[in-house]
Amino acid sequence: MMWGMQNKLSQAFYESVIKDPLFAAEGMDLERGEVALDALRASLKEIGGYLSRPSYAKKAYLWTHPLQTHLYPVPFLKQFIECERERRRFLSQPSEAAAKRLLKSWKKAARTYRISVARFTALHHAVLSHDILIRDKKIFFDKVGNSFTHADIWQALETLKQNAVALEKDVAVRTVLLRESASEYNPPAPTQPVEGRTGDPLSEIGMTMSELNTERHAEESIIIEQHGPITVRLSNFDGQPTDRQFIVYMLQNRMTNYTFVRVEPVDRFYFLPVGTSNARYGWIGKALFQTAIDRNVPYWMQTGTRFYTMRDQQYWMDVLTIADMQRRAHLNRELVAKQRSSMLDYLLMTFVEEVGLQVQAAKARTGLGALSVYPLGAALVAHAHLSLYFLPFNGSVWRLPEKASFIGSGRVGADQSLHKGIEEVYPTVTKDMLREMIRGGMNRVNSWKERGFL
Repeated sequence: MMWGMQNKLSQAFYESVIKDPLFAAEGMDLERGEVALDALRASLKEIGGYLSRPSYAKKAYLWTHPLQTHLYPVPFLKQFIECERERRRFLSQPSEAAAKRLLKSWKKAARTYRISVARFTALHHAVLSHDILIRDKKIFFDKVGNSFTHADIWQALETLKQNAVALEKDVAVRTVLLRESASEYNPPAPTQPVEGRTGDPLSEIGMTMSELNTERHAEESIIIEQHGPITVRLSNFDGQPTDRQFIVYMLQNRMTNYTFVRVEPVDRFYFLPVGTSNARYGWIGKALFQTAIDRNVPYWMQTGTRFYTMRDQQYWMDVLTIADMQRRAHLNRELVAKQRSSMLDYLLMTFVEEVGLQVQAAKARTGLGALSVYPLGAALVAHAHLSLYFLPFNGSVWRLPEKASFIGSGRVGADQSLHKGIEEVYPTVTKDMLREMIRGGMNRVNSWKERGFL
């Protein structure tokens, strides 16, 4: 007899675990996720060392507020994985002891989430209050046309705090289900389906850019799998709901053998004019674009789906969930759709790749004598990926009734943007020049290696 069928008390708790678990990731590879978090912690410690070099004050602050606990909530993510492990143990052999272990792991995860949000908020308060390049800035622009203010940042942090409260309340409800025989489980509302489709044809621009992107990935990494195009409707790029297409690449790093994932757009690319007398490089500075300038490449291309291009990347998990439900049809589709975390292990590995690129850039800045021009506040604004690593896309973690949104409150006029869109640039350049622009990051890293920076 299943333990969950023995009495009303245990049946209520058992049903809550089956239908609406907390801190869950159906289909996730837990071991790969843990390896990714260990690697991420090490890389964040390294990048923190570079960011702290320009001043003693930064060094002292980052010593007591390390990035691996205050910018990236690594302790919470570690505990999240442990919760999913306990859920699987409970389901494989339900018992009162297993239920208590699962509940204990949920309590610890809720507490760690709350602490992580508090640390993340404290880091924002400290940096945004003291970094003069950020403190006095009234409005910020991302790379795809969205704008946000200090008020938007604080509102996002307040929403995370409210979710932390909701999580601890939900854990308290599960405690009652386990302890009180009169308790009954009230099932949640039906899961909203992941909205998207596959098989739509590509435009001319989409076919060309996808071909060139595939070439680059094949040269830079090993392509394990490729899925798409996947079409989803979102407002992130256009300020209003618009169908956008993406290709999913599952890749293996040739050096580390880590497997990670890229969600690539087919037509959302942005181009920064470089090498001209009126070129504007923002706070990034000219030094990191010198390779393109030396090669007479007119633009530096930014892929619209890279994490630093905008503050809300939750759509990544929609796209990955659609791809994974096709890859692994045997998974529990309702839980996968609600949690959108079956490929979270691959996403965490992608964080490792991204931070590794930041480490390379920091080493190059040091070699170029340009490390001091990179403000910590700008790094916080550009690389505070709260829309991903606080898991607001996961219904077992995000317990507020309203969907989280971190895009921003406005849009940027064309005259304010540093970048040009693919529609403007595509007719003016050859396919070979587009290939050169797509290879910009690879060319830059090769140049840094030749100069002994890496």
